[in-house]
Amino acid sequence: MNHADGRVYEGNWKYGELHGWGKKTYADGRIYVGNWKYDKKHGKGKMTYADGRIYIGNWKDDKKHGKGKIYLC
Repeated sequence: MNHADGRVYEGNWKYGELHGWGKKTYADGRIYVGNWKYDKKHGKGKMTYADGRIYIGNWKDDKKHGKGKIYLC
C-alpha cells in the first residue's frame, strides 16, 4: 500500500489493518520490519532510523517493550 505522503507498507493484513509480518517505510526515512497486531508494532521487529540508529527487539502496542538492542552509527 502506497500513501500520498510517502509511506509504504508491504505485508500482511487482517480485517483491513496491518497484522502479521510486514515492512513499513515512513515518509521521514524510518523503516520498520517485523510483526504487527491490529495496526500497531507488536512482537519482534527492527526499526532503522533515518540517522542510522537501529533498534532490534520486542514491541508492544507500538512501543519498544522488553528486551532489545540499540545500535548507534
